[in-house]
Amino acid sequence: MTIQKHLKLKSLSSDEVDLETWTPKSLEDIHICLDMGVRVKNLKGEITLNVTLASPEALRSRSNTPLLVEKHTVVVQKYDYAHVKKLLRDLISKCNRDTQFDSCVALAKYFHWEYDYCKLNNVH
Repeated sequence: MTIQKHLKLKSLSSDEVDLETWTPKSLEDIHICLDMGVRVKNLKGEITLNVTLASPEALRSRSNTPLLVEKHTVVVQKYDYAHVKKLLRDLISKCNRDTQFDSCVALAKYFHWEYDYCKLNNVH
């Protein structure tokens, strides 16, 4: 059985930096919010997802506790726009399921989106 491709990354941006030209001064600077437009097959428009992109050094420098749990965070060793875009495309692709609904539920495990507060398993 082949899983349909319901999801596709259409746009990637940040209000903090120009992702294509940004060069962080240090690894501690890699802590930015990414906005993604994701096309869901057969739905008009795109859904907007957000995720924090961070390096281990940035997370460590911002934490004052020995335990760090960050939801909706993608951790990278260094910043490279092409690598980040490919990583996000692969992660979104990994969320494809048999139905659009199940695909969106899978997206919510990794990314923040406008319906994140809903109990998705009770809505169809």
